[in-house]
Amino acid sequence: MPFLRISLTAIAIALSGCTTQEYRQATNECLYEAYQRYPVNNVTQVIIVQRPVEVPTGQTNCTTDYVGNTASTSCRQVMRTEMRDFQQNVVADSNESYRQSAIRSCAAQKCYSRYGNADCKAPSYQPSKAKESSCSEEVVQRFGSSNENYQDRRNAYESCIAK
Repeated sequence: MPFLRISLTAIAIALSGCTTQEYRQATNECLYEAYQRYPVNNVTQVIIVQRPVEVPTGQTNCTTDYVGNTASTSCRQVMRTEMRDFQQNVVADSNESYRQSAIRSCAAQKCYSRYGNADCKAPSYQPSKAKESSCSEEVVQRFGSSNENYQDRRNAYESCIAK
């Protein structure tokens, strides 16, 4: 059971990237059912991975050092890096993709029923045409019909709309 609790927390953190608080809440509400339908099923799989390996080229580099009347020659093999395939055992949850899909689907359904969209984004406030017209008239009365003081006019309009 502690493993399940840790997994639920990890899933919640992973899904919280660029989402709204409301979406994260809907996701959290879906976790338990998704884990019930698709429990963690860790299986060992053999996969092929590539690793860099240094291999000799068949060439050698030799250098000779002279100290007095004595010559000392040392040679080294020239190596190159090649990518080689290796088998590696990994443990993977065979139900993870199904569970993630179920969580996303459940969260989207909750979001649609609550907010009318799959992302749980609250609809933005749209002022009525009457409100826009009223605020435009108020700005004209206050500043006249010229385009001077644009920023002051804009601030007054936005302040009126926000009321």
